[in-house]
Amino acid sequence: MKQKKVFLISVIMLFVLSLAFFSYIRSLEKPKQYYMICIPKVLDDSSDFWSVLVEGAEMAASEYEITLEFMAPEKEEDYLVQNELIEEAIKRRPDVILLAAADYEKTYDAAKEIKDAGIKLVIIDSGMKQDIADITVATDNIQAGIRIGAVTKNLVRKSGKIGVISFVKNSKTAMDREEGLKIGLSDDSNKIEAIYYCDSNYDKAYEGTVELLTKYPDISVIVGLNQYSATGAARAIKDMSLESKVKLVCIDSSMEQIQYLEEGIFEAMVVQKPFNIGYLGIEKAMKLLNNEYVPKQLDSGCALITKDNMFVGMNRKLIFPFNEE
Repeated sequence: MKQKKVFLISVIMLFVLSLAFFSYIRSLEKPKQYYMICIPKVLDDSSDFWSVLVEGAEMAASEYEITLEFMAPEKEEDYLVQNELIEEAIKRRPDVILLAAADYEKTYDAAKEIKDAGIKLVIIDSGMKQDIADITVATDNIQAGIRIGAVTKNLVRKSGKIGVISFVKNSKTAMDREEGLKIGLSDDSNKIEAIYYCDSNYDKAYEGTVELLTKYPDISVIVGLNQYSATGAARAIKDMSLESKVKLVCIDSSMEQIQYLEEGIFEAMVVQKPFNIGYLGIEKAMKLLNNEYVPKQLDSGCALITKDNMFVGMNRKLIFPFNEE
């Protein structure tokens, strides 16, 4: 009788252990479904930069079977709404929040709450006054500014002046590009006559360009520091028939900007890689969750494009990423 009891207990224990083993095997076969929230500065179909960044993030999320949600203000400069969205995102308890900070200082406290809540924070595109992110994936904006500054230095006449159409004044991205521009200009940085902030609005950039060229007729080069500022400036220069008098250089590469490059309105553009930012942001967040090594800072890269090299090698693929051969 005793032997039967021992045998029965052994069978039950073997059964329980078998269930545990097969449950473990199934858990290995089906990795955890992670949930991430991406909070860019804006979701704007007219902005090639943000549209392509979103596509990159969505592709990575699909490949890694991640549930990905987007939340964003209607305007890039609206840090108040972005802060509210950050609070809402924290309540939803995602595994990771990816954030492009709207303001260098005023986004910081809300972003810190992400970390205080024990949620992983990945900064994409634009950071803040203190580096509290687990990972940052962005263009090296100082380097982008240096490259466009070096081009501007070669274009500005001895007696000429420079006008800058920037975007959101307290954005870390804008601040870094302006700093890089001055470094690239070196001793010609004193030729910057004025910096106008368009709040990433095409019409404001247009109006600001007209205002600068009217107020400062010695301006011979305009620098547009993102898609909105550069496109608005190009439209204004074209409408004012100043293509032969005022040189224009920029950062970013929307289809409209590329058309202006072909027409000779732009002399050069520094092209970012927004698809890389979105894709790498998700991919590296996944590695972070799986306790794999990830560098704390990742430069997503950029390239200097002119009319002469726009169809050469990888440059063509960079400015026409979705064109089939």
